Amino acid sequence: MQQTILKILDRLFSAKQYLQTRDQVTTTTVPGRRSSWIVARSCCIFQRLDFSQIPRAKQQAALDNRIPLISPFDKSGYWVDWQQGKANIWLWDQKRQDSMRQGITELSATTVIETVPESIYTQPGSDERQLWKSKDGFIGQFWRQDKLLGESWWRTQPTDADWLDFLKSVSQPPTEAPQALDLAVTDRIRWQGSRSDFQFSITNERTVMASVGSLFALVLLFQFVGLARIGWHNSMLKSEIQSLTPEVEQAFILRDEYFELRRQNLHLSSFSGRRQLEMMADVADLLSTENITLIEWKVENNELEIVLTDSSPDLNRYVRYLEALGWLSDIRIDQKTNGQIVIRSEILESI
Repeated sequence: MQQTILKILDRLFSAKQYLQTRDQVTTTTVPGRRSSWIVARSCCIFQRLDFSQIPRAKQQAALDNRIPLISPFDKSGYWVDWQQGKANIWLWDQKRQDSMRQGITELSATTVIETVPESIYTQPGSDERQLWKSKDGFIGQFWRQDKLLGESWWRTQPTDADWLDFLKSVSQPPTEAPQALDLAVTDRIRWQGSRSDFQFSITNERTVMASVGSLFALVLLFQFVGLARIGWHNSMLKSEIQSLTPEVEQAFILRDEYFELRRQNLHLSSFSGRRQLEMMADVADLLSTENITLIEWKVENNELEIVLTDSSPDLNRYVRYLEALGWLSDIRIDQKTNGQIVIRSEILESI
């Protein structure tokens, strides 16, 4: 999974690759997350030192102390490949690199960039004898059990004598030089698991990036699962609501009917103290004359309404009589053009 995440990240980002030769710096845009400065083999010196007798925790410090003793440069940059206590080292002139870097306008003095030798883009351990045509020369390497035992560089195609001298330097019997292969750093994957003097935390970058990518993937997965669960719950809730809609509507209807019945009961219960027949008996004397005919009697919301006809109405008599009953107030009489008389009054007490 880590390698898959790293490949995805490499496809998403682009980086710059600066190839330093003896005379110039060539800039190329390549896929990846980190820009790099590649020092051509023609600008490097190769050394192989044995620190296997020194405790592993102190080997790097021992190498740092040894660099000024073996380097011909006033200020040295280097890259090291550790192999069980043995250090394959590529040294270059750091002052010259700094000078050439100043000519790159896109790189400020504070820009942190990894510097590596061209040699780490070869194919480790595929053959014991390897010969590569590099940017401005030829690189010869001898491998055994995936370990680099020696390396040399020639400006032109090495002669047989040059190749035999190289084999002799790595204590190997004489054999013919292999066919030279093109070394294109922009199309190749560099060695893995090696360490440079780069002061930034490049060594652990792949692990950090993979960890961050894995964490990011887990967060996305967690959010996706959470959204899926919310969507599922919403779907279930919607389904339940749809199935309950007829029941809810029926419940609302029953509720409204209940409140209407309750209102009517409360209205009727408000007259429990005196029956409406008793009310009618109280006003019977008013209606007893032959010239008066009762048309309508209605009690609603503590209001009494009487509709009658009277061939010779005495409205003042109506008012005096109803007020004398003692349980009516705000008596209002309206005489219609059709001969009807409408009496309205508020009921003061429950009857």
